[in-house]
Amino acid sequence: MIDKELFRKTEGRLYRYFRSLIEIDKLEHKANVLEEQENKIRQDIAEMNIFLEEESRSITYIRNEYKTLPQDLVMQKRK
Repeated sequence: MIDKELFRKTEGRLYRYFRSLIEIDKLEHKANVLEEQENKIRQDIAEMNIFLEEESRSITYIRNEYKTLPQDLVMQKRK
């Protein structure tokens, strides 16, 4: 018959082993989900299926929205 100490140690090892298998399965599933998301994002970028709303676009400086003074007025103000 197995003594209590050996039984307790064996039971603990088995418990940790199966708990680690479950944890590994969870992590593998999460890795697969993230990999699918990455592939979807890469596919969207490649196909340019991305639409940016006007508010989320970066500022462009193509238009001159600021007023400039003529050079002679600037010189007059310096004097």
